[in-house]
Amino acid sequence: MRVLVISPHAPSPTHMNGGSTRMHRLNRRLIELGHEVTFAAVFTADSKSTIAALHAEGFAVRPHMRPRSRVAEVFSTLARRPGLLRGLTYLSAKELVSSFFWVGLEPLVADELASGQHDIVVIDHSFAAYWIDSLDTQLPVVLVNHEVESVQQMAKAARIGGLGGLARYLNGRRIRRSERRWSPQFDGIILMSDDEERALEAIVGGGELPRTYVVGNGADIEVLGGVGADPDEHRVLFTGTMAYPPNAIGAQWLARKVWPHVLDAIPDAELEIVGAQPSRATRALSELSGVSVHADVPDMRPWFEHASVCTLPMIEGGGTRLKLADAFAARRAVVSTTNGATGFVCRAGSDLLIADSPEEFARSIVRLLRDPSLRNRISANGRAVAVNHYDWNKLGESLATALQDVVASTSATPINVIVSDRYA
Repeated sequence: MRVLVISPHAPSPTHMNGGSTRMHRLNRRLIELGHEVTFAAVFTADSKSTIAALHAEGFAVRPHMRPRSRVAEVFSTLARRPGLLRGLTYLSAKELVSSFFWVGLEPLVADELASGQHDIVVIDHSFAAYWIDSLDTQLPVVLVNHEVESVQQMAKAARIGGLGGLARYLNGRRIRRSERRWSPQFDGIILMSDDEERALEAIVGGGELPRTYVVGNGADIEVLGGVGADPDEHRVLFTGTMAYPPNAIGAQWLARKVWPHVLDAIPDAELEIVGAQPSRATRALSELSGVSVHADVPDMRPWFEHASVCTLPMIEGGGTRLKLADAFAARRAVVSTTNGATGFVCRAGSDLLIADSPEEFARSIVRLLRDPSLRNRISANGRAVAVNHYDWNKLGESLATALQDVVASTSATPINVIVSDRYA
């Protein structure tokens, strides 16, 4: 099977963010299974080493390279497509950004489609779903929906209220209109969880949806399985890409509202916030008692080694959390909000602890820090969940099965496995 993946975000062999990691790991598994994968995606100007690493792993890459100057990027794109400004009246914020990316990516994709070298097209990320209208192809097209974003936008609008809430609500309505309009045009949709599958079905209507498949997020079971035993110290970890707003919001909530209650009970407790691209506001959390912030670390394993408890203080955001799968795989006991564990096959009280108020969240952390036997039981259960449900290799096989099913259902043409060195 020959797969063309087009995306407004680049895949990455390093842990840049959850979406990039997911795209890389699942598609790398396709290559290991004998399929061919071409990425036509948006890369930053300093991505040469990333592209070289992807080539070395067997991917073909057609990159649209963003210029270093964002101002130059906007003006040069508008010079080519002044009509993009009309998108201000009907596109959501992320869709508007992806419309600028599409100007540079579209000719590369058209060239790939004209080559006749592909069996199926995958659009990765729902806010690029409307690109399907620009694809001149008879090939089946699949959408990877990382989250049903209108649900998240509406929930945040209700939570924050005021003018900010109104802006979120209006953006959410635009996203919902897009979900209803574009979803039925695909031959298949990949979703992160059964919960999100049901949510999209409720928005679009079950009779309007194409075939849907659930392929969630995962962890490197073998690598994280090598993390050492629980150190039995009063050290707590929160990890994630801090440039992703829900992670930054979660870090603020954890450090400012939860952590003082933990320190009241365990004065020497330490909270380590570890993740890529923290903002100035996130870095400032290191000024709080018992809190440290660590940016852009090359390897998360040492941080799991240091920690006795992992946290998911997720107030908003959707999809399924790579950080939860990673913590499970590393055998670390977890405290999560309900939102943080949504979509996961896990049991509250057995595989992790769930708490939603600052006081309850703090009590759960303290309970785990004080009870090694409870930590060991929960961490062992979490590891079993990761092995059984969130192994990247197994998830990649599920993706391959889903894509093959779409191809088989839309074409009588046999699927060929081809090894190619194009663009290497």
